[in-house]
Amino acid sequence: MGTVTLKGLVMDNKEKSGYNNAGLFCELQGATVEDLVFDSSCSFSGQSAGVLAVNVTGFLTVKNVKNQANVNGNTKVGGFISFVSGLQQGDFLLFENCSNEGYVTTGGWDVGGFIGLINGNTNAIIEFVNCRNIESINGAVSVGGFVGAFWVNPASMVRVNNSTNDGNVNAEGADGRCGGLIGYYEQNYHLIITNFVNNGNVSGANRVGGLVGAVYTCNNAQFIIESSLNLGTVSGTRFAGGFIGYNMDHKLLNLTIVNSTNNGTVYSSGGCSGGFAGGISRNTQMTLNIVNSTNNGIVDNSLNTVGGFIGIFYNNHNSSFTFSADVNHGLVQTRGNQAFGFTGGFVGYMHENDVHLVFKECDNTAFVTGSSRVGGFFGEVFNNMYIDMLLERCFNSGTINGTERLGGFSGLFNNNQNLTIASNGCFNNGRVSGSSYVAGFIGDVLSASQYWASVSLLNFQNNGTIQGTEEVQCGIFCVDCENYQGVTTTIRTASTRAV
Repeated sequence: MGTVTLKGLVMDNKEKSGYNNAGLFCELQGATVEDLVFDSSCSFSGQSAGVLAVNVTGFLTVKNVKNQANVNGNTKVGGFISFVSGLQQGDFLLFENCSNEGYVTTGGWDVGGFIGLINGNTNAIIEFVNCRNIESINGAVSVGGFVGAFWVNPASMVRVNNSTNDGNVNAEGADGRCGGLIGYYEQNYHLIITNFVNNGNVSGANRVGGLVGAVYTCNNAQFIIESSLNLGTVSGTRFAGGFIGYNMDHKLLNLTIVNSTNNGTVYSSGGCSGGFAGGISRNTQMTLNIVNSTNNGIVDNSLNTVGGFIGIFYNNHNSSFTFSADVNHGLVQTRGNQAFGFTGGFVGYMHENDVHLVFKECDNTAFVTGSSRVGGFFGEVFNNMYIDMLLERCFNSGTINGTERLGGFSGLFNNNQNLTIASNGCFNNGRVSGSSYVAGFIGDVLSASQYWASVSLLNFQNNGTIQGTEEVQCGIFCVDCENYQGVTTTIRTASTRAV
């Protein structure tokens, strides 16, 4: 359909079922829709379905429109639109002051409170302003409170401003990919999220996020989350995050999270959970900045690899990660008796990276507990090719508890090459308690120590009680250490406080 204008209508007792696809229109382009209500007496059911249109192929403005109808189908199902494709440079899709209050359900892929799938658009702009999803969204894979999947939209920009998800979001399929805002985001351009609140519980098998489930292969792109909040419980079998479930395979991605807070519980039964992201992996020349942000939520895991901010950094190359003025107040725990807990107040596990890593004025105040490899900032830093690490005016005041290899800052540094640590004005004020290899800074160092370039601890202080039944490591990681090179050996003692 070409140009169409709808304004000031109430749609009631409309039933679209028994069709291949279901919607008020089969296709829309060049349209404006305003002041329209689809009330709860309507229903839409088909292979693909959306109350307003099955397909949008040109610019569309939707303002002050409310959907109260239930929508269900087999794939590509949205509260308003089934799928959007074919938008070109200059085309835009705008939702403003709109709400979805109907249940949206599919047994298949790509389901969202507003749009099921956005695919095959070039240089387009998709924007949500003052919008809200209220009801539950359910599907198998790629399920979102607003959009199920953004997939392959070259040079297209997505903006979300002053919007809220109140509905529970659930992906039942093994591939998961579900989020309070977007389920799956791959091969796209800029994504800018400002003042978004997720109140809904988000659950799925894999790659589950309070805002976005999975973000893949967005090259030369910006992903900005600003002044946003997750209040919902996020739970999955693997890769669960308060904001992002799993972020991977980008080149030259700039990911920035500013003035944002996770207050929701994040739980994974099978590994990799974080207050902000479950995992960040296999990226090249990526820049990550998390600034003035806070985790207050419980971050929990039944297996291993859990962090107050990030569950795992894995196989990232030539990249820069910065945490500035960030605080973890939330309990971080690995349950069970796993041999390796990989549990950290900020990062659970760092493995096979070459990165520049900065923490400035960051604090962990929370209880961090697991089996082994537990620390106030890192659980374990293992087998990294290159790390240039700066810790500046950082504090751990939380209790660190486990069995062995426990530290006020990191539980274990293991088999790392070309590793430089510069620490200036950092304090451990928390109690560190376990059986063996317990310290105020790093619990233990294993293998490849000859590759360390330097360890400089300037004005580092341990004021916390260090308690262990076997080896308690003090060495250079004790009060008032300055300008030490290399790695110390373990001091075997039963003292309860580092001296």
